[in-house]
Amino acid sequence: MAVLLYKKIDEMDREELEGLQKELEQTIDELNEQVLEQTNVLNSVIGRIDQIDASEEE
Repeated sequence: MAVLLYKKIDEMDREELEGLQKELEQTIDELNEQVLEQTNVLNSVIGRIDQIDASEEE
């Protein structure tokens, strides 16, 4: 992908642009998956903190 950074987009042909689009879509999918995983971890931590707070209030 670093090689693509040295080319101007307007100089790229259709095949190169489609390849870049697929790479970007894959990267976005991977990042979305990571965000979902991290959100689940964060929600678990928040839930556990809420449980601890509730038990301390009793």
